[in-house]
Amino acid sequence: MQTTEQQKHILRMLEKSLARELDLEKKLSDSRNSEEESNLKLHSAEQEMFCMDEEVEDVLWRLFEAENAVEILMGISKEIIGHLQIN
Repeated sequence: MQTTEQQKHILRMLEKSLARELDLEKKLSDSRNSEEESNLKLHSAEQEMFCMDEEVEDVLWRLFEAENAVEILMGISKEIIGHLQIN
């Protein structure tokens, strides 16, 4: 048979073990929540990056069109200057 002191000691050890297990479960739960938050932030960042890529593509296309317009207008200007110098 176990003495009362031995039983109390075993109960304290069980209480400590249970407390550690509960603490580990809370840490696991916190880690899972943190992982979910990180995944949401990552998804949001990926969507933002995709939108920015589209905006950059639009800006580059407008720049390309503007450069083409400049070339055309420079050609027209040179023609007009040539005609004015002839006259």
